[in-house]
Amino acid sequence: MTATETNERNLDIPPDLARRICRAVAKDAIRSGLVDPKGKTDEQLRSELRECIQNDYLERLGGIIIDHTDSLLRQARTFCRAGKLYYACLMYATWAEHWLNGLITTAGQRRGLPDDEITQIIRDTPLRAKLTWLLSLPSLPRIAARHRNLIVHLMDLRNGFVHYKWQGKDDTAQDQERAGVKWSVANFESTVKYILSYEERKIFSASLARACKVV
Repeated sequence: MTATETNERNLDIPPDLARRICRAVAKDAIRSGLVDPKGKTDEQLRSELRECIQNDYLERLGGIIIDHTDSLLRQARTFCRAGKLYYACLMYATWAEHWLNGLITTAGQRRGLPDDEITQIIRDTPLRAKLTWLLSLPSLPRIAARHRNLIVHLMDLRNGFVHYKWQGKDDTAQDQERAGVKWSVANFESTVKYILSYEERKIFSASLARACKVV
């Protein structure tokens, strides 16, 4: 019997919701370093995840966190399809910022840093530093230059839109600006793919799908 099936019997919640909860817990347990899938068989991984789910997972993780990252990406794609480019830019850039701060949080948690120190690192470190040398400290590879530049550019556009930093421009300049936003939004999906692949390889050790399957 899998951990999911056991918890379905113990909790009075729909089976599908129980599976989603167990898989979310498995993902966060690996992300935070509570469970390391490297070198483990499916049975060993299942046993560790099951123990984590049934015991003191929330206490060890520090409580429940509402993660809006996936919904931000869905909204970005919805706005992009609808042609609402500035809103798509806002959602894509915020998604990337959430992901990057989550990556830094993961690296800090795995090294036992206190939560307040992790928060201070996130608040005090500039964006370009987060994308380059800061990742080198916990032995994570830097974000590739092409994707790094696109993230920075998109966040600059986002900040201009949110904080209304636009300057007066003639029609030609405005057309060029809109074309630039359109290009940035249209090309950001390749960066999304890169980021998700980076996370799967470097954070989940290419074991996320296996972990979700065994719980």
